Amino acid sequence: MRKTLKSLPIKSLLLLSTSLLSANLMAATNSITPDDIMRFESLKKPILSDVGNILAVEVAPDRGDSYGLVNSLIANKQFSVQGGSKPKISHDGRFVAFVDAVPLLDSEQATKKAKKKLKPGLVLLDTTTGKEIRYKGVKSFEFNETGSHLAIWFEADESKKDDKSADKPENGHKELKVDDYDKGSLVELVSLNNLKSISFKDVTALNFDKSGMHFALAINNIETNKHELRLVKLADNTASIVQSLKQQQLGSIALSNDGKYLGYTYGDVNAAPYGREYQLSLLNLENNKVTLAPQAVEWTLNRYADLRFSDDSQRLFFGRVPQVSQQLDIAKVESQADLFDKDVITANRELRVWHGDDP
Repeated sequence: MRKTLKSLPIKSLLLLSTSLLSANLMAATNSITPDDIMRFESLKKPILSDVGNILAVEVAPDRGDSYGLVNSLIANKQFSVQGGSKPKISHDGRFVAFVDAVPLLDSEQATKKAKKKLKPGLVLLDTTTGKEIRYKGVKSFEFNETGSHLAIWFEADESKKDDKSADKPENGHKELKVDDYDKGSLVELVSLNNLKSISFKDVTALNFDKSGMHFALAINNIETNKHELRLVKLADNTASIVQSLKQQQLGSIALSNDGKYLGYTYGDVNAAPYGREYQLSLLNLENNKVTLAPQAVEWTLNRYADLRFSDDSQRLFFGRVPQVSQQLDIAKVESQADLFDKDVITANRELRVWHGDDP
């Protein structure tokens, strides 16, 4: 767990705050203008490395673009990262990763349609050299617990969606429609020792173990009927397929803290994600033995079932629901007669009321 503001040295915070505010206070006039207010900066998301050597914080103006500030607590070093927000620090403090937020000017100038394509990125800062590496279109990122690797999960490629909408099949066959929930995207695993990386396409779920041994990914591509569990040994960055399924969409995955077990859910690929029932299996990574979790008629798993191992890796926790049902189709008005059809009218205005005291 990263140390929070309560764990930070008071002296360090006071010095950091003073350096940020002193210039503004000295330049202040007798009256405060709206421009002064918009440029006023506050500190957000302060975080300390696990070993206590690096402090990172987001500096956010009242209006405008944030920037990241990184301060070494053992050396006279300080770094400023343009556009940086929501920092994360590797275990040893060598690397700090920031969300590279969309500039306010770009957002204000973009049309409503163009705004949807503006995606944040990632800035990776090496605190020993001050060198930055920037990545575009990043959905999420995560350091593993030992600080040896960084997983970067990218947004889906928008250009492919545009190409598919333009290239309609001419042979009369309907193109396979895949729900966005079932589509994966690119993941890049960066070794922080040498900054070399390996990439994986069509990733829908990922997980590090806490021991620093493994990195697991669920890869799904319905169009090619590829549904695989990949396992990366972080010691040498070698990847292998540990499970391959047919017509089964992989859902949630979780590695045990000791890196010996991999839990995963999967369900019928032909069922829509909303109403798909999942099953749970446990893979022993030492002998490749798969154990199917007991099933009950009264309870089942859906797509929201998260998996979590206990701290001692001896128990796997997951949630179940009483039932999973497909989303009902709402009746549509398709003719003049439908305008006066009681069933069509009530179907479009159906309201289900549930009270807290109901069974």
